[in-house]
Amino acid sequence: LRVFDVAELALLYTERFIFDGLIGFGSERGIPTDIDGIVREENGYSLLEIKEKDVSKREPVGFGMDVRRIKQLKGICRRTSMPLEVVIRQIKDQTSRDFMQYMRIDFYDFYKQTNNTPEIEGGHGMRSEKSRNPTQICPFMHFSVFK
Repeated sequence: LRVFDVAELALLYTERFIFDGLIGFGSERGIPTDIDGIVREENGYSLLEIKEKDVSKREPVGFGMDVRRIKQLKGICRRTSMPLEVVIRQIKDQTSRDFMQYMRIDFYDFYKQTNNTPEIEGGHGMRSEKSRNPTQICPFMHFSVFK
């Protein structure tokens, strides 16, 4: 690890300790929080959930998230009282994965737009192709371009 900056390693370790160790394992056994980043802003700190996605193939056209992950993020926001931004690295398709743009939405806006909407079977992503992946879609129009 000598080739890495000590300050960057300390920051990474601190983030993982707080979110995976203190919050994740302490209250939800076996489910680490997997927060992708913490950003310092004028009014305090914000959490980041970063996803690489293409738009859904069927209506509503937008970006989806696993129902289980939505519940986890809602719990994290409730326990930390910190705002959370969902950042999407939009790609053209799953084959070429050509970058298009970054999109963003406040997590509570995402939750509001997906709450009580029909679940669809999402893509398999990092999980087994034989497992279920209930997903809810937030329509594209609720996202803004992230510059």
